[in-house]
Amino acid sequence: MSCRPRSRSLHLTSVNIDEPENHPGPVTSRSGPAAGRCDRREGATGVPLGLFASARFGVNTYHLGAGDRLLLYTDGVSEAVNERGEEYGLSPLCTLMCRSRGLSASEHTRAALEEVERFRGSAPVGDDLTLAALRRTAA
Repeated sequence: MSCRPRSRSLHLTSVNIDEPENHPGPVTSRSGPAAGRCDRREGATGVPLGLFASARFGVNTYHLGAGDRLLLYTDGVSEAVNERGEEYGLSPLCTLMCRSRGLSASEHTRAALEEVERFRGSAPVGDDLTLAALRRTAA
């Protein structure tokens, strides 16, 4: 992540591998005129950095304006399964981002994990549930 104080911009740079994997890209929620819209950011997918010595990586950069939020999550979140075998999916994450605009990044992460756990119920955990949220607070 890089911050450029003179331009008052915050840029998140993610690394992806040339060979596509099933790791999800981040979700963004914008403020201002685009408030209430949630977008899945394609192109930020790939294996974790450092997993393969011979991997070639590309770079994706996302601009976050004041009030914008970005949610990084593992496929264990979107693919969490409940007792009926239903997958959690991406839509509930987007709905939560729109509903929780006033929350801090840590509060949003906690709320998202709690929601996934409620959805899952007593079904066994099939994968890790990892979330990281960023919220730009200053102009």
